[in-house]
Amino acid sequence: MNTQIIPAKSAAQQAARAAVIAYRAGFQQEAAILWRAAIFAYLEQIK
Repeated sequence: MNTQIIPAKSAAQQAARAAVIAYRAGFQQEAAILWRAAIFAYLEQIK
């Protein structure tokens, strides 16, 4: 598993990147949860 720290500009970007990494690693359920978190973080950010 890739454990490098990924610099991100926002929590939404960080969650989205984590979702992509999880999906590519075969963790579809975890990726779906992270993707949902990314969407909610983005929606909170644009309020």
